[in-house]
Formats: sequence, structure tokens, C-alpha cells
Amino acid sequence: MMVLSVVAMSAAFAGAGAAVKTQDIGDAGPTYNERSDLENKDVWIGQEVTLELEEEYTSLQIRQGSTYDEDDDVVLENRVDTSDNTVTFDSSELEAGNPYNLNLTGGTTDSKWNGVVFWLESEDLETEFTSSTVTQEGNATVSLTSDRANQWVNVTADSLDADDLEDVFSSNDNSDVSVENTDSDEDRVTLNVTDVTTYDDNDIEFSADFSDIDAGEYEFDFETTDSLAADNATVEVIQDDAEVEFEGDATGEQGEIIDITVSTQYVDSGAVQIGELENYNFQAATEFEINEDDLNEVTLQFNTNAPRATDAEDAWSLHPKHDDHDIELDNQAVNASALDEFEPLGAYDYEMQAGTDLNTSTTYDDNYYINDNDVTDTAFFDVSEPSPVGDVTTQVAPAGDDVFDYKDFNESTITDSDVVADGDHLLLSVDSFDQSGLVDSWKAEESVGEDLGNQSINITIEEQDPGPNVDAEVWTTNPDQADEEDYNLINVSPAHTDTEEYDGDLPLVIEYDDADEELEADASYDLTYSVSEDSPYVSDEDEEIEIEDEFTLEKPELEWNDNAEEVPNSEDAEVTGDTNVAPGSEISTKARSGGNFTDSEDAIVAEDGTFTATYDFSEYDAGITFDLTATHADRNKFDDEYDSNLEDEIESTLVDAAEPLIQLDTSAPSEVTVGDDATLDVTVANNGGAADEVEIGVDIADEPVDSQNVTLEPDEEWTQSYSFDTSEAGDISWGVTAGDDSASGTLSVVEEEPTDDSGSDDSGSDDSGSDDSGSDDSGSDDSGSDDSGSDDDDDSTPGFGVAVAAIALLAAAMLALRRQD
Repeated sequence: MMVLSVVAMSAAFAGAGAAVKTQDIGDAGPTYNERSDLENKDVWIGQEVTLELEEEYTSLQIRQGSTYDEDDDVVLENRVDTSDNTVTFDSSELEAGNPYNLNLTGGTTDSKWNGVVFWLESEDLETEFTSSTVTQEGNATVSLTSDRANQWVNVTADSLDADDLEDVFSSNDNSDVSVENTDSDEDRVTLNVTDVTTYDDNDIEFSADFSDIDAGEYEFDFETTDSLAADNATVEVIQDDAEVEFEGDATGEQGEIIDITVSTQYVDSGAVQIGELENYNFQAATEFEINEDDLNEVTLQFNTNAPRATDAEDAWSLHPKHDDHDIELDNQAVNASALDEFEPLGAYDYEMQAGTDLNTSTTYDDNYYINDNDVTDTAFFDVSEPSPVGDVTTQVAPAGDDVFDYKDFNESTITDSDVVADGDHLLLSVDSFDQSGLVDSWKAEESVGEDLGNQSINITIEEQDPGPNVDAEVWTTNPDQADEEDYNLINVSPAHTDTEEYDGDLPLVIEYDDADEELEADASYDLTYSVSEDSPYVSDEDEEIEIEDEFTLEKPELEWNDNAEEVPNSEDAEVTGDTNVAPGSEISTKARSGGNFTDSEDAIVAEDGTFTATYDFSEYDAGITFDLTATHADRNKFDDEYDSNLEDEIESTLVDAAEPLIQLDTSAPSEVTVGDDATLDVTVANNGGAADEVEIGVDIADEPVDSQNVTLEPDEEWTQSYSFDTSEAGDISWGVTAGDDSASGTLSVVEEEPTDDSGSDDSGSDDSGSDDSGSDDSGSDDSGSDDSGSDDDDDSTPGFGVAVAAIALLAAAMLALRRQD
């Protein structure tokens, strides 16, 4: 397409081309007989303007400017035709984009035309066929854009005579465009184009019929009859029928957004219909138009999640891969009246039809459809039952990370964990949730508990140990799905809703810090993900889903390891600490020695909860002491009460990096239940610069379990684990020595708490055994467990066996003694 005109520079288009006395087809320009018809109006460059004068004058003078001044230069002067008292001037001799004023001379009185100002503008005329091809039996659409409201346009085309052109344009579908003249001598037609500026963007469209035109490529020239505006447009007429074909069946699960890919041939638009109301109790359809060359395949999407509750324009969409393509959807329609409001499209094979056009002549039940003679292909829209949810997993992310966007979520450190530091993000990952159609309707960081409830999906949290004489606190995402009468509302929000990146696993952020009732730190909670039989995805109670998990909410902690108290004066000296904040969190560290140095380094929390900062102390002598500080870089994201928990400072000393630096690290639980696995993990590291032989000793329950001499090279470590015997309740002491370093501790092995009222007696027994009063030696644990066994059960007294009664009396006596103490 080539534009031969210049874009108009004036905004004075109102009334353009109006108020002329006469302008017949073929006239070179308008004729004016009233001053007001021309005053401050537009004249299009190229037009010949005629003025009908009220009496005799000699000449017309034209000066440039929006006001008349006789001292200004005359830029154009024409003689008046005294035979009819008219004067004509050719606007081509003037410059577009400027105002001009008129003055008549040689008359006996001042003319009414004196001082009239008009604006000379270039008409912007653009024409194109909206589709580059058209079949011999089809219609193409012509788009004409102009700043001018009304005009005559001559149309010619190579290889087409006047009769051909009349056939092409005479039956167009726009009443504002008509064929006004057919010139066989010039092989052209003249179109009367009116009311252009009433259309959006001054763009008027009308059809062109090529049913009687031979195949081939045709270039049409459009020229206004009175101005210099002109343009051309090309279209290819083809013999083959237009086709819209499916690239295959469309498949997906209930609740998903399902892709429908179609290809086009010899056409840039088409239609797709899913189902038929009469046969499937469901019907949906849409049209599409491809507004760019060399694109003959398009992927449509249909949301099966809740078609009755979803607007048709939202149910139909283009695949995100077309975001940069010029494709339009139009006339979207959905009829899912047979479904419940939030019910997904039923699992079934629905027939699809593709065609060149969608019949929208009726809006009854939004029942748009493709006419039989316009159908070019068929396929199936295969909706299957959804796969069950795989599992739910609690995850954590650093408090300072933004997780409510796919890019940010993808860049954050997301770690599977059942422990969350109070203030970090707590997430619930629902494996194989799918339902991309539901996810697509959400917005990140907005609560979706109600939407999940509409699917009869609920997430509940219940504290594990509420304490004596009180019920456990319960939190729910949807009150309508809560089993308990007393509950607190808790919100969950999707981390991201980018369905192009969505893989079926749903990450939900649990807003535990904004719940109706605050979750207490240093407490454990049961978490349940449930789908009841009322869900449209569950057919009966046998298919109900209930997946349980648990997590512990801890107060955030951060501290340096003991081995940070001595640091080698090397160029890569590492100082290490421990924390329970989320892996990926940033820890700011600082080393400061008055009069010697101040330095800082950042560290990142590793998956095992450690953080390590590396310093260059190679310029400083051994023996220098310094303050070593570690601070959570985003501690402002936590409650103020945790400020001190998220900072630790110790005094450290530089040691000679050329000497061995033996450092001991141990790890063991403080309490386990009888029968649980428990280990003592020992690591001895040489963080110095020389090898050393280290004597290592390990004692458990006052018995040596290991003793050996180990030679450690620089940066070498020795690691070993030792199992505790947890078959009986009691305290187990342990100790480790490594050269001059040592560590010790106690593991308490306790009975599992009973679930009935008798547990109050057991707890008393445990209390009495926790000090050195000898309750363990008295046999309250060992003898009690033997006596309450299966022996002599037949001789038991009503309610109590003899042995059990004796134990009860003994426990009561000891409790009385303790109270006296």
C-alpha cells in the first residue's frame, strides 16, 4: 500500500467538505455562494474553488494568514469572469497546512468575501483490503480512511473494465458507499463515499464481490475526483475454496483450559463451534480474524472450569503465544444452561466444527453456529475426568522475597519444609491440582478460599497441643466447608496465576500472619486438604479426598557457631552460623576490631540452616580480637519482638592460619519418644593451615563408644554418627572430646503421651522421674510396665490389677513426698 497524500496538520475537521452549493461528479472542486460556507473551513489541496459573487468585481486576491492585511503580499490573484460574476482559484498553487484570506477588488462596494479565512489541508486517504486473498465465490472487505467526510472516489484496476468494477462494488454492504457513475471510456467507476468521519478512526469499510472475476492479482487505484489524495490496494483472487482445518482433536481434563489449533488456507478469518445444544446440552462458538500476512495457524483456548459462570469473552481466549500477533476474537458465545453455576464442562467427546463464517443472525440462547454449507472440517473436543490430586507439601520462602509473581516466585528459594520461622512465607504446594481454568480466573495475592469453597475444597489448620481443658484452635479457608462450629478464617493466595507457565502444581501462600486468630509460635499444627463429595469433581463419598500434613511454627533464631570464636587469619576465612529462617534468606555480617579493621560480608542461608561468610584476614596478625555480628538482612519483615532473635554478636579471635585449627561440631536431639531413632552426629574439622593429629573420644550413657587418633590435613574434616538406645525411657548422657575441644549433652527418652484421662497419672510419673529422687530406680517405669502386662490378667481386681493398684499407691506416696519437699 502506498500513501500519496500528506497527513493533515490542522485539527479543524469539523464541517469539512460540507456547505457547498453544488459539486457534481467530475467537478474539480466545490462552488460557494455564502460566506459562512467557507469561513474557517477546510479546502483540500488540489481542489479548484469557485466563488459566486454578489456583483461585479475585477479580481480575487489571496494572502497568507488568518487575518487580512492589505500590506501583506498577495500570493495568488485571479481575474473574475464577468459573464457570470464567478471567480475560481486552483488550491494546488498554495501550500498545504496554512491559513489564507480573501479580498475582491474593482467593485463599487466591499464584497462579503473580503476577510474570509480558509485553511488549506492535504487529505489523508488510505485504502486497503483487510484480507490479502479472496476466493472467486467470496467477498473481500475494503477499508477506506480519510479525514474528509464526503467525497467522490474514482476506482480503476488493471485488467478490469468498467463493468467488472461495477460488479465488484455495486452490491457492497455499506449504504454510505455507492457506485454513482460507470465510465466505460475510462474503465472506471466513481464511488460516492459519505459520512466517513462518523466511523471510528475515520475508517469506513465496505465489501467487494469477486464472484465474477477471474483468478489473479489485482491492484486497485483509488483517487478523489477533486483533490490530490490517492492510494492503491492489492488483492489476490484465487480459485481454491477457503478452508479452516483442525490440526487434530482438542484434549484436556475437566477444569482445564484446552487448546484448539486450526490452520487456514486462502482465508484470514474463520469460526469454531464446540458441541450442539440439542445433542450435548452445551454449545460454544467464536470467530477469529488474522490481521497479518504469513500467519495461517492460530490456537484458540476454551476454559472448561465453569462455563455457566464464566462470561463468553472470558471462556474463549487466544493462546498466550499470540500475544505479539494481530489476531482478533469476535462474537464469542457459550450456552451451558444445563450445568450448575460452578460445575465444569462434563467429561465427554464433543464434536467440533470449523468453518469460514459464524451465523450470528440470531441471539436466542446465545446460540451462534456455523451454517452447514460453511463447515470445512470437524474434530472432537475431548474432555476427560480429572486426575486426583497427588499430594500436598508445606514449603517455606524467605520473608524478604516477593513470591506473588511467576518471575519473582521462580527466582525465590522455595524449600520443602515442615518448619517455618514466624515471619517467613509459608506455602502449600498442591501436586497435580490442574484446573488451569480456575487458576486463570484468579489474581495473585488475592484470597481464593471462597473460589476453592465453590469447588468444595477446604484447607484446615488445627493446633496439635492446645493445652489442658481447652479445645484446639481451628482455622479454615472456607467457613461453609468447616467441620467444626468454632473456627477462625485464614486466607490462602496463589503465588502466581500465569497459566502459560502453570504446570498443574498449585503453589498457595498461607497468610498465617493475617488470620482472624494469630497462630502461636513454637507450636505444631495439623494441616488438612479436603475435597468433599459435594465437589463437582467428586461423584460420591468414596471419591472424597483428605490429605493430611503438619508443620511447626517456630520463633526465628539466628546465632554464630562456637567455631566462629576462633578464625584463621587467612584470605578466605569462613565463619559459620545456624538459623531456622528459610533457606535463601540473606544474612548481613560484620567484623569490627577497634583500630584494626571494619569489614562486612553477606551470607545466604543454606538448605541445612547454616550460613557462611568468607573474610580476608590475611593482612592481620594472630591474636587480634574483634566483634563478629550477624543480622537478618530483612528482619524488618518480622515482628519487632523478634529483633533480638535475628541478630547475634560474639567476640572472636584471629589465630595463625599456618597452624592447625581444630574445631568440633556436634548435633543430637534433646528429647525423643521411646522407640524413635536418635543419633549423635560428630564433625571434627581442621580449619587451619597445617595438619594435626587429633585424639577423638565419644561416650554415650557413661560408656566409651569410640576412641581414636585422626590426622586431619588443612580443610579436612572427620564425620561420624552414633545411635542411641531408645528402647526404654530415661536420660542418656553423652560427651565428645576432640583435642582441646569438648561438647556434652543429655537425651531424654520419654513415653508417648496417652490419649485418655489416665495420661494425667503418667505425666505425674514422668515428672517424678525427671529429678534425682530415684523414681527411675524405684521401678515405676520398668516394673510398672512388666506388672501391667498379660500375666495374671484373670486374677485382676475390678477395674485394677493387683500390680497396677500397687503402682498407683506408690506413685501417690512419692507425689506426697515431693509436695512435702
